[in-house]
Amino acid sequence: GTLLETLHHVDAFRRPERFELFITACEADSRGRPGYENRVLTQPDILRAALTAANSVQTKELVEQGYTGKAMAERLHELRCLA
Repeated sequence: GTLLETLHHVDAFRRPERFELFITACEADSRGRPGYENRVLTQPDILRAALTAANSVQTKELVEQGYTGKAMAERLHELRCLA
């Protein structure tokens, strides 16, 4: 759900470099807050793992199963959420 929405919002599937810039900005924001300068952040690894899992869903398989258009988009979203 929410992680997948974040990945879509930053266009992580089509533009992984933008995703990395987003993570860098989030890290900078966190480290710029008093008391968080040296805190170990686990969120970047969680986001990267979520993208890797979501990217494991192959659209080719959905096409082979006959999915097209909106039905394909919905099924892709479902499978990425489950990944």
